[in-house]
Order: sequence, then C-alpha cells, then structure tokens
Amino acid sequence: MDDVITLVSENVTSHDDYGNEITTKISRDVFCRTYGVDRNEFYSAATAGLKPELTVRLSDYADYQGEKTAIFHGDEYDIIRTYENNGRYTLELNEIELVLQRTIANG
Repeated sequence: MDDVITLVSENVTSHDDYGNEITTKISRDVFCRTYGVDRNEFYSAATAGLKPELTVRLSDYADYQGEKTAIFHGDEYDIIRTYENNGRYTLELNEIELVLQRTIANG
C-alpha cells in the first residue's frame, strides 16, 4: 500500500435542548492503493445517478468500519460502494475495495 486515505465517521454524541442530534466526526488514516474507475463500473453507476471517480483498496477489510465519507489528498468523497474479496475477484484475500464519488456541498 503506497498512499493514505482518511476515513471519516459521524457519531451522535448528544442532543440539544430541541432534540436535535449533535454529532462528532471521527477521522482515522489507513494505508491504501489507488486505482481508476473502470468503464463498466462508471457506466453502471451512471445509470443509478452516481459518478464514481476513484477506487481505493485497503489491505485489510478490518480497516473499514462502515464509514460513509473519506478524505483523499484534501478532497472529500462519499463512499458509494464497497467490495470484499469472496474468492472470485482480483482482490487479495483480506483486501476491501472502496469506490468513491466527490462529495457535493450542501446549499
């Protein structure tokens, strides 16, 4: 693995006086290897209204804990798909693949 990606999770830590959730972001860095998005992945995702831009592989699926957001080289991405090796794919035994789409800012 030759790069680092920051995986970001949000945890509800409390509620305000109106009952709104107050969340805390937790970030952690993990090693990864980057790949482009293949043509089939790109067009399949496009039919669902998604725009995958980057694929990263983590060397151990235990490094991924269900995060929905990642930061890579300063850009924020949504994790739109994951894929673990089930013996039929080109991943190594414990690897997990994350397909990322650039986050669209609200507002």
